[in-house]
Amino acid sequence: MKNKKIKIRWLGLIFCLFVLVLIWSTVHYSSNRNLMIVFLDVGQGDAIFIKSPAGHKILLDAGADKNINSVLSPFLPFLSKNIDLFIVSHPHLDHYGGFLDLINHHSPLAFIEADVEIADLPIAYRCLLDSLESKGTPIHRLSRGARIVLGRGAYLDILYPPSGRIFSDLNESSLIARLSYGENSFLFTGDATHSSEREAVILDGSNLQTDVLKVSHHGSRTGSWPGFIETVAPTWAVISAGVDNRYNHPHQEVLDILSGVGAQVLGTYELGSIKMTSDGREIICHNCNF
Repeated sequence: MKNKKIKIRWLGLIFCLFVLVLIWSTVHYSSNRNLMIVFLDVGQGDAIFIKSPAGHKILLDAGADKNINSVLSPFLPFLSKNIDLFIVSHPHLDHYGGFLDLINHHSPLAFIEADVEIADLPIAYRCLLDSLESKGTPIHRLSRGARIVLGRGAYLDILYPPSGRIFSDLNESSLIARLSYGENSFLFTGDATHSSEREAVILDGSNLQTDVLKVSHHGSRTGSWPGFIETVAPTWAVISAGVDNRYNHPHQEVLDILSGVGAQVLGTYELGSIKMTSDGREIICHNCNF
């Protein structure tokens, strides 16, 4: 009987310690004022998880399928896994497919897409929008000039496309957005084409300069116009692409262009998910194997 009581006490103590660890990890996650960006390894697709200095959780693109759940989960706090905001760069399956499953597990405050007209919107994407509406999730259509305030000095500016454009090429409709926190910045490009990038340079010029560039279209030669890369002049260039993918992404000419401006190229196809944090002054890459 005595041994049984001791065993129960030990089990109770272990359980209490486990609960305390969970509470501490959640409080620490929420109170940490660093900006965290994770370029998630979703294979041949894009998905970027953002935790703002205020603790808001944003997902920009979600890969092609429900694999996003297992890839994303390690970066969410145990007791607060809900994502606050979904953003899609453009309606290609390898960027929005994961949202079709995530909407069954999360209750975002809003869903954001570009304020453009698409000549032939994919049926599966229409289903996603219908599902969001049926769940009561507000859908906001943003364009150049919009700013999403993320708290504690962090914000996301939509640089492209301008409002009201009509696109037949889905890639050309990609959002180009700049995330700023203190002295640091990250530029996200979806699958932007040379045409989109040229216009971005005309509209914003040297203001496009950034610390970290998410390279367009998985490193395809359809993006990364040399003039754009020279203007952006990133310190790091992140490419999200699958291992041995059938498109041979990233293309060598893109790697050469990035090398030409002195960018450090980081690929999910080599490193897996790539985690970066910023305190507003310095960016730290946690698994870049420098």
